[in-house]
Amino acid sequence: MKQELKISSVFLVMMLLVSSAFAQQEIQHTQFMWDQSSINPAYVGFKESLSGNLFMRRQWLGLEGAPSTENFSVHSPLANRQLGAGLLVWHDQIGISERLAIRAQGAYNLELSRGYLRFGLSAQLSNWSVQWTNTNPDQAGDESIPQADLSDNAFNLGFGAFYHTDRTYIGFAAPQLLEEKYEYMGDQNQGSAQMIGAQALFLNGGHVFAISPKLDLKSSAMLRYISGAPLQLDLSGSVLIKNQLWTGLSYRHLDAISLSLQYLVTAELTIGYAYDWTFSQLQGNGGAHEIFIGFDLRKKKDGFYHPRFF
Repeated sequence: MKQELKISSVFLVMMLLVSSAFAQQEIQHTQFMWDQSSINPAYVGFKESLSGNLFMRRQWLGLEGAPSTENFSVHSPLANRQLGAGLLVWHDQIGISERLAIRAQGAYNLELSRGYLRFGLSAQLSNWSVQWTNTNPDQAGDESIPQADLSDNAFNLGFGAFYHTDRTYIGFAAPQLLEEKYEYMGDQNQGSAQMIGAQALFLNGGHVFAISPKLDLKSSAMLRYISGAPLQLDLSGSVLIKNQLWTGLSYRHLDAISLSLQYLVTAELTIGYAYDWTFSQLQGNGGAHEIFIGFDLRKKKDGFYHPRFF
C-alpha cells in the first residue's frame, strides 16, 4: 500500500512540475493504446521486443483539405530490458498547412516489487509549412494571398512516465516541453505569419479483467489538456476474444464515438481498423477512418511472450 502511495505521489509531483510547460498539440488517433509511444516516450521498449507500428487516419472523406495523419514508430528494449530506445516519424496535414516531425526517444525501466516504473525523454525536430502555391483564389493576383510557400523548423523536448503490471497501467506525458514558435518571414510577395504551439498534457490508465480463459475485458481512460479548450476525457472498453480478436467502443467527450477492431494475425502481426462518428456539423462527411498495422519481433530463445493488452 505504501508503495502504491509513493507511485501516486510521483505522478502528482510530475503533473505540478510541467503544468506550465508549452507543447504543440499532439497526434490524435483512436487506437493509440496499441502504441503509446506516440504520446509517451516512457513507453518505448515496453513490449520487450523490436516493435513497429503504422497508423493512417483520414477524416471527413470527400471534403477538400480534410485532415490526414500518418505516423510510424519503431522501438526496442536495450541493455537486458532496462533501457528502451525508439524513433517516431509523423506527418499531419490540414488544408494547405502541413507538419512533419521526427522524434527520438529513450526510456529507463525501474523494477518494483509489484510492477515496473518507466521514465522517458525525447527530442524532436519538426517542420511546419504553409503551401500557398496550392491555393486557387477566386481572383487571380489577389495581393492578400502570398505568392510563395512558407516554412520554418522548431526543436522540442519531451518527458513521460509509465507504471505497469501485467494487467494495469497508468501513464503521464508532456511530449513537448518547450514552446514552439514558427515564424514565416518574406517580402511583400511572399507574406509572413507566426504560429505558437498550444499547451498539452496527457494522463491515462487502464486495467484488463480476466472474465474467462477465452475472454478478457479492457477498460481505459485518458484525460487530455489543451490550452484554450476544455478538458477532454476519453473512455473506452474492449473485449479480447480467444486471445485473437479485440472489439471495442470508445467515447471522446464532445467529439466522437468510435468503434474499433484489432485482429492478431500471428503473435508478431496485428492489424486494426477504427471508425469515428463525430458530433460536429461536418458529421455528414463520413467521420474518420483509421488503419493500424503493428509487428513485434520477439526473441523466441528465451520463451518470452507478453499478451498485447496495452
